[in-house]
Amino acid sequence: MNCKILLSAAAIAVAAFLTVPVQPVSAETIAIDQIGGLRSPTRIAVSVSGLIYVADHKNGSVAVFDAAGNKTDTLEGFKAPLGLAVLETPPTGKCFAYNLDRRNNGKSKKCSVVTGRNYLFVGDEGDGSVQVFIDGEKNIELGNGSGEFIKPNGIAVTSDLTAYVVDSKANEVRVYDKTGTLQTTFGGAGFNFPTDISLNETAGELYVSDFFNKRIRVYDLGGGWLRDIEA
Repeated sequence: MNCKILLSAAAIAVAAFLTVPVQPVSAETIAIDQIGGLRSPTRIAVSVSGLIYVADHKNGSVAVFDAAGNKTDTLEGFKAPLGLAVLETPPTGKCFAYNLDRRNNGKSKKCSVVTGRNYLFVGDEGDGSVQVFIDGEKNIELGNGSGEFIKPNGIAVTSDLTAYVVDSKANEVRVYDKTGTLQTTFGGAGFNFPTDISLNETAGELYVSDFFNKRIRVYDLGGGWLRDIEA
């Protein structure tokens, strides 16, 4: 075969390759690459200060990111984390006036400040528990701990640390006080696989997604049914 023909064919192939547009890397792809090896992210909770918590179900961990998306911590020791909720309490302070001696002539104030706390609730489908972390350290478990739930799939927490946990397979919402003690349950026959819960504390309402009944059920904070939202 003529060498000139071979060279021409090669030149055409190179030219064609160079004219193929290169697909730009999207911002979304870059963001995913920066997450740091999440295996199966299932639930997300974001604190007021911007910390991002991601339940990594198959990896048995909860990844923590700052507001810029930088990984700052990993909470481990779970079997299959699922439901998440986070509550940050603001710092509090008290001041009181006291008398100075005559040489200082007058009064002054003395203040004491209590720093805010970070409460993280993690539902673990693997052992049927909801674990509570305070400032990154495990503190209590709701109820009896392991075996308390079948599928803790959604969690909402009020400002006084009342926790509402959706148990999808038990078809109910379980309510716990700040010590982790069970207060009441609601739902039951009214649900068919509830999946998540959201809270409007100002309005005093809870919203529960009722998956197979294809509706949102609305309750008051005591678990009393108010209405349904349907398409």
